[in-house]
Amino acid sequence: MAAVLRRGGRISSRHQPNGKESPYELNITYLDALAPSGRRGTAAHAVRFLASQAIQYALPGVPATYIHSLLGSRNWSAGVRATGRPRSINRQKPSLEAVLAELEDARSLRAQIFHPYRRLIALRRRQPAFHPNAGCTALEISPRLFALRREAAHQTIWALTNISPRPLVLDRRRLDLPPGLLDLWTGATWKGGSLRLEGHQFMWLVDRPRKEDADPPALEAFPGRQGP
Repeated sequence: MAAVLRRGGRISSRHQPNGKESPYELNITYLDALAPSGRRGTAAHAVRFLASQAIQYALPGVPATYIHSLLGSRNWSAGVRATGRPRSINRQKPSLEAVLAELEDARSLRAQIFHPYRRLIALRRRQPAFHPNAGCTALEISPRLFALRREAAHQTIWALTNISPRPLVLDRRRLDLPPGLLDLWTGATWKGGSLRLEGHQFMWLVDRPRKEDADPPALEAFPGRQGP
């Protein structure tokens, strides 16, 4: 709870039958809840948030994404003050013009989240191993690594996410992975040596790469600003 308050969030409470109050709800955008300490709004903030979404999109089932997560929205503290309701913090209705302007600015936090996030969704949709009914095995490789193996009939994906801010080097002797895996996110090939993940970096390593896996997924055109 202290971390939520440090990041500009609120804590809602409820009355218990014994008359005491207890924490009930954390009121904060998911983006700001995952802000690195003292580094809100930075590129490191975007990287950490996208790593959390890569975990969500690698899990079994059908992922759901809140619109403000996709748009990279921050805490709407002015809305809380205006309405007196803590839940207003993640219910801002920004103007389309303002959102488009930020998305066109590559330096903005919105742009650093929205465009990679769209690519993440498009990439996931193309993978048989991420089907809701595909097999899933949790892998115990390192306490600093969230690792899953997703398996379909003709594809296996090892979804690895460094959940720490520090680089993580994994010795090949601890990796039960075949060599020659393609990272779907970066297009790099792991040839079987030690594996290095930067802070909050994720990899989706695939065996038997398909031709379409060698190219970034095509995205539908984003309209951008209209008119002069």
